[in-house]
Amino acid sequence: MGGRRGSFAALAVVAAGCVAGSSALGAPGGASSGPEAASSPQAQTTAKRNSAKRRPPAARAGLVSKKRRTISRQRFVRVRIRARRASSVRLFANGDFTPQAQIPVGLYQSYPNELERPLVLSVVQLLWDRGEANGYSQHMTSDPLPGTPPHQVLLHPAFGDHQVANVAADTEARSIGASAYRPAVFAGRSPDVTPLYGMPTAPGSGFTGSAIVYWDGGPLGRMGDGGERGTPAPPTANVPPRTGKDPHSYPRSDAKARLQKSEFLKVGGTLFNPCGIGPCYADGFTGP
Repeated sequence: MGGRRGSFAALAVVAAGCVAGSSALGAPGGASSGPEAASSPQAQTTAKRNSAKRRPPAARAGLVSKKRRTISRQRFVRVRIRARRASSVRLFANGDFTPQAQIPVGLYQSYPNELERPLVLSVVQLLWDRGEANGYSQHMTSDPLPGTPPHQVLLHPAFGDHQVANVAADTEARSIGASAYRPAVFAGRSPDVTPLYGMPTAPGSGFTGSAIVYWDGGPLGRMGDGGERGTPAPPTANVPPRTGKDPHSYPRSDAKARLQKSEFLKVGGTLFNPCGIGPCYADGFTGP
């Protein structure tokens, strides 16, 4: 605990030093007090210009370079934060994450400051990148890594999955250039304006490329197996689904989905269509 707190304290000191350094750059000669500090803004501006003119060219160049380095560091931090948001979308939209994070000695208890948690997750991301398919998406179907062939990939997401956000599956499908089976869901089921945006439609049976096929267990409220079944559409915010049945296992539990996988994985296999002309349904759902 002490070491971790010390590390964050050190980062805070470095950040404070950068802020202090940036503030010092704006003061003439590094000074921030004295008669000039109490003078009018026009007088201060004139003093800054005169001070800059008195500096030798090398010193002025060094000052400009230091300012540029400070700006570059700020831009780099913003880019890194944006780059990590992709994993956060999948993590915080995972219905299993919050209960695990709330257990004793879990993430939330160990790091109660929410400003620290993104940094912790960025470090953990280094492990996820090595074992997560998304970490290799740019090399799956083209530009293969040394010693590996290009692959054809079949993605089987469950609509409204509680564990893997549908937006993450869509992102991976677009990244690997997959085609989409359509209609993915029945009309009005998806909250997206254009479901599977940016993906071409997969041709009929016989397609040999990569594809994404959604499997839908139906909307919340339908009855089956002696109880309520179904799953609502996934939330549009970065929060986990909490209502309905978790359809995560529906694709691997459905006989039609398993048949499609089997045909695809054969030598010279193709995308077999067991769903007819409509969406692919699972968990006993047959359509609205």
